Amino acid sequence: MGTIEIGKNAEMILLTSNPLEDIRNIGTIEQAVFEELIYNNKQIIESLKELYR
Repeated sequence: MGTIEIGKNAEMILLTSNPLEDIRNIGTIEQAVFEELIYNNKQIIESLKELYR
């Protein structure tokens, strides 16, 4: 386990619903942080569409 602090790198997803309450909530991605960039839900969906063309 780590911490989120200024100067540290973090890759994470932000969900709108709790996956501990219902595992299907893992699909409620609101934002993702990857390599210092923040992606919103629309950007994630568009990226996935490109991957699976």
